[in-house]
Amino acid sequence: MKESLFNKPENFRDLGGIKTTDGRQVKPGRLLRSGQLIGLDKQEKALLLGECGLKTVVDFRSAQETGRHPDDDLPGVRVVNFDLMEEMAEYTPGTDTMQKITNVEGVHQFMMTVYGLTMQNGGSQKKLAEFIKLVRGQQQGAVLFHCFAGKDRTGMAAAIILTLLGVDRQEIMKDYLKTNEMRAEANGKMVEAARAKGIPEEELATMNEFMVVRQQYMEHVYEMAEKDSGSLLEFIKKHLKVSDADMESLRENYLM
Repeated sequence: MKESLFNKPENFRDLGGIKTTDGRQVKPGRLLRSGQLIGLDKQEKALLLGECGLKTVVDFRSAQETGRHPDDDLPGVRVVNFDLMEEMAEYTPGTDTMQKITNVEGVHQFMMTVYGLTMQNGGSQKKLAEFIKLVRGQQQGAVLFHCFAGKDRTGMAAAIILTLLGVDRQEIMKDYLKTNEMRAEANGKMVEAARAKGIPEEELATMNEFMVVRQQYMEHVYEMAEKDSGSLLEFIKKHLKVSDADMESLRENYLM
C-alpha cells in the first residue's frame, strides 16, 4: 500500500518489504503502523478496509487520549486498547506535558526517560506481551497499531515485532527514523499555527522537538536491553515471555 494514497492517518506505513537477516522479507499488507485514526475520509476508510484488508486496530493510547480523540469508526474492525503508559501517566505524551518542558534539551531528557520506562515497567511489558500474542494469533488480514503521533510507543512496538521477525538494527532504525519524513508536513503546520498565535521561537522549537524522533532514543532501548540481557532479542524473550516456538510462529505468519 502506497503511503501517498493517504492524507490520514498521519505517519501511515506498511512494514511489508522490510528484509530480514536470513534473506526473507515482511509480507505486505499484514503489519501497518500510523498515528491516531482521526479525520479519515471515505476513500481512506475504503482503502484501509478493502485494499489493506484491515482486521484489527491496536491503540496504545491512554483512556484520556482516546476519550478526547476517539478513533474513527471502521465497521467490522476489531479494536484493542493497550495503554502502554497506564502506570506512568505523568509521562503520557500530550499538550500538558509539552507545557512543562521549556527547552529542546529538556525534551531529549524526557524522551530518554519515556523510552527506558516503557521498556522496563512491568505494566508496559505486560501490554507489549499481549500485543505480541495478538499479532502472532492473527492469521489473515492486517493489524494496524498506533498511538497519538505513531512515533514513540508505536516506534518501540514496531522495533519489538521487527526484532522478533529477524530484522537487524540498521533496518529497524531506518523505519523508526522514517517518522521524521512522514510527519514533516503535519509538524510544520502545527508550528506555524502556534507561531501565528505569537508563541515565542524557543517554545516553538521545543514543541517541534516533541514531534520528531531521534536516533538516540531508540539507541537507548538497545543499550538498556544489551546491559540487561545481552541483546534486544534476548530482552524481549526474557521480559515479554516470548518462546522460540512463538517467534517461529510469528515468522511463519508474517514473512515471505
